[in-house]
Amino acid sequence: MFQEKEISSVNSLYIHFPFCRHLCNYCDFHKKVIGEKSDVENFQKYLANSLTLHQDLFAQNGAMWAPIDTLYIGGGTPSLWGEKGIAYLVNLLDRYGINFSDDYEFTIELNPGSWSKTDLMGIKDLGVNRVSVGVQSLSAKTLQALDRIHNVDDVYKTLDCLAGLDFNFSVDFMLGLPKEKSGERNISNEVSEILSFNPSHMSAYILTVNKNYIHYNSLPDENFVSDEYLTLSRLMTENGFNHYEVSNFAKPGSQSRHNLKYWRGESVAALGPSASGFLKSAQYSGVRYKWKTVESPDFAIEDVSRDEYKLERFFLNLRISDGINLLDYVSEEKIYEVKSFVDELNLQGHLTSPVLEKFSLSPSGFLCADSITTRLMSYI
Repeated sequence: MFQEKEISSVNSLYIHFPFCRHLCNYCDFHKKVIGEKSDVENFQKYLANSLTLHQDLFAQNGAMWAPIDTLYIGGGTPSLWGEKGIAYLVNLLDRYGINFSDDYEFTIELNPGSWSKTDLMGIKDLGVNRVSVGVQSLSAKTLQALDRIHNVDDVYKTLDCLAGLDFNFSVDFMLGLPKEKSGERNISNEVSEILSFNPSHMSAYILTVNKNYIHYNSLPDENFVSDEYLTLSRLMTENGFNHYEVSNFAKPGSQSRHNLKYWRGESVAALGPSASGFLKSAQYSGVRYKWKTVESPDFAIEDVSRDEYKLERFFLNLRISDGINLLDYVSEEKIYEVKSFVDELNLQGHLTSPVLEKFSLSPSGFLCADSITTRLMSYI
């Protein structure tokens, strides 16, 4: 447990909304099909009860709420919660004295076809100022293979509505998807179409599945996926986006402030089944907790030591373009070996900065991040 002198202020919160209209064949997040109205009502009761437990967790670990700087509602399909759900959440937080900062980021995930314009206008009035849209692809056949229930027209209608309402929005896009027998996806055309709606941010994820996946034998090989990834990175950069994290691109000033909290090892509170939170102490250690997927709220907790925290910061910081000071991690007798490895990576085009004090990966380096991290770990 933290000592009283180590009180940690927490200004970020993640909420997991566990319901979807349909369960896609590739998704392994905790979720279930939404049924009766009582499903949402029971979830809201669960949320209130879990927040009470959460307050006890704060008290036991010397943590306290600061005005919320980032709030992120993921899922599941949080847009199904609608205006009434967001109103419930805002009121619940207010009852516990949890307020928003003057310059906050309030994000909700939304799937095409799972929203109404009335709800979008309503949640904007309630303070939601950022939307993350699960587009995934603009290929009708690919969407069908992914078992998505939205179609390409739903995507266009969604992006057009968000642009018309002057919403700040991000787009989720997927790479390495099952190949179509009639031909390959045209990534360039899909990206061009999406950018025509003026999103401020894009998250691009490579599909990762197990061997039991229904389309496993139709997945492209590693070289194909690497080409897709590097093509996407080049297109986004050419259109004024910064490739600021392995899977994320943003216009200047539009990075996901919430996700940067994770990558920079800051405190993020969490509520909802399967949601994970982290409370950092002033001494660079902390407590990690994860809510169990049971009807009555309960969580598992583990202490994170100073050394464990430092190690996590190492590999998380390698995911972002900020750069990392390798001298903070490498012993003096290993400096020469590390410098040789860094020079090798630089010659291969895997770095944007080969300086040990600000070591950072290029797009091709991001593709090799796991192997680069493993090699660097051998010098720590």
